[in-house]
Amino acid sequence: MSLGRLTAAGETMAASVLSKLPAVVQQRVNPSLTDPRPLQPPFSHTHYMDVHPADLTLNHLVAAGCHLGHDHRLSNKYFHPYVYGKRYNIHIIDLAQTLPLLRRALHFLHHVAKRGGVIVFYSRRPDLHVLSKSVAKESTQYYVNHWRPGTLTNMAEVLTLRQELPYHQPDVLVTLDTANCLTAVREANKMNVATVGVVDSDTDPRLLTYPIPANDDTFKSLGLISMLMKKSVVRAKGQDQTFKSPTIRRRTLW
Repeated sequence: MSLGRLTAAGETMAASVLSKLPAVVQQRVNPSLTDPRPLQPPFSHTHYMDVHPADLTLNHLVAAGCHLGHDHRLSNKYFHPYVYGKRYNIHIIDLAQTLPLLRRALHFLHHVAKRGGVIVFYSRRPDLHVLSKSVAKESTQYYVNHWRPGTLTNMAEVLTLRQELPYHQPDVLVTLDTANCLTAVREANKMNVATVGVVDSDTDPRLLTYPIPANDDTFKSLGLISMLMKKSVVRAKGQDQTFKSPTIRRRTLW
């Protein structure tokens, strides 16, 4: 058989297999088949939600305790570039690197929301369920508190068994406690879904598309970051015209 016939046969087989896949999978394989949204040009501005850089500084991150990492014996070797130093066997996160990465993540969420993208907030720790739920509701997005294996990689089967309402694959998955959400993060990577999340010194930041090196143990640190995420999404949708910078409360670092 000639090379031309083999190529034609392969294309026919691929088209046949693609037609039998669920619509959500077809869209990821070939977005032009099912995605009616036209391709839009990128934004020309570089500032997310028109916030001046002075509204978010290192002082805000330090006041929230974002610089406190884990014990040095629990450190992930791929996190070392984001470590400033060590004190009392506790790694100190370099907030000078965290700040631009946080701005980049907020800028990305703002652009996704501006174009009508679907953002899903996920946290596995019970004490963070209320936080992720409130952020998602106030920004008119989505949240999950329990992740079933295959939610993204086998979405049609998993959600059909649960008799869910019509579903859409998310554009972004946001994790507040990334170390506890690795199953969801790996599924998102397999399905080419962008990921944004807080990574502490015990987590590999390479797993995320937009990692935010910061303390993921304290509610104060995660509350500050999630509040900024909510503001970026709400501002993108035109629901809020003002931005109030976080209040700095003086505290000792140790």
